[in-house]
Amino acid sequence: MKLLEQIDDLEHINQKMVNTNGVNNSNVFHSKQMAEIKKDQNWKSFYLKFSDGGVAYIFLVLTKKVPILGNIGYIARGPNINSNELPKLITKLKYWANKNNIFLIKIEPNAAKDELVDIKNQFNLKPARAIQTNSSTIIINISTSEEDLINSFKQKTRYNIRLSARKGVKVGTVKPTDQNLETMYRMMLQMSQRSGVKIKPKEYLFKYWKSFIELGDGAIFFAKDETGKVLAGAFIQFLGGQALYKDGGSTRDKSNLMAPYLLQWEIMKWLKLKGVTSYDMHGATPSGMEDDQSHPFYSVTKFKQGFNKDITDWAGVWDLPIKPLKYLLWSMVGNVYLKFYYLTNNKQTFY
Repeated sequence: MKLLEQIDDLEHINQKMVNTNGVNNSNVFHSKQMAEIKKDQNWKSFYLKFSDGGVAYIFLVLTKKVPILGNIGYIARGPNINSNELPKLITKLKYWANKNNIFLIKIEPNAAKDELVDIKNQFNLKPARAIQTNSSTIIINISTSEEDLINSFKQKTRYNIRLSARKGVKVGTVKPTDQNLETMYRMMLQMSQRSGVKIKPKEYLFKYWKSFIELGDGAIFFAKDETGKVLAGAFIQFLGGQALYKDGGSTRDKSNLMAPYLLQWEIMKWLKLKGVTSYDMHGATPSGMEDDQSHPFYSVTKFKQGFNKDITDWAGVWDLPIKPLKYLLWSMVGNVYLKFYYLTNNKQTFY
């Protein structure tokens, strides 16, 4: 059996990932929907299967053509394998990249920074700027009973959940109608303006949400008051045993009703019924910075820590140079130029 092979039959690829990896190792960033959405941004998708010691992982590599230099590769929030297995994978990945005219692969391994010390020296990995917003995040184990789960939250969070329910707030999924999508986007825009965290263009988000919802791997939740006014919303995507709080927002109206707290609790209960065991709340300040009020994630981190105080710091983004000279040109000129070009001409980010 080959250590690394390309999968050309993509029918039911989501199910193949879950069945190959096992429930807890599925990765929402590598779903078929993600590959389809990125196609509109000129990304080409490849699914690779890494097998070693009886364990196999399927993951998505996105590639985009860069003028003169060739192709750049990107593995979002992955590869989702043990850091001990990374050296073998990277060796094979470099060989595969050379065959596909790829001069650089950006990786975001599910490993802690200190786990990459030897690996980064061995393969000349270069630290790069974050692409996803969950290089640091808060992950909640929702595999326990509902009673044990809610009792694991901070006392104030439990109080706010019960207060919100007593005040008549109701939470449920909604259909991806134009009106509901507009409502969701407006709340995200308000949150963005308050925190300074940029969000994707409306057209991109609408397509993203619809794609996952229509295939049954995503849902929009609204928390409403007794009059039906939407106070908070969240878009959740899931694959196998993993779920991601991808997007969210709230209004400042009736903040005394504590709608975001009940919203998250009802989402977790809903996900448990789907067989999800791990809920990634998608973004927090790095460990040790949770009290830094200047950080754009300060407020959301304080909110999320009510559900789990522990922050998970991933290794972040690393550049794996395949062709050193071309990578040097990319670092000096190409990277800056293309980011500027996409923002000014395409009104979207390069990644």
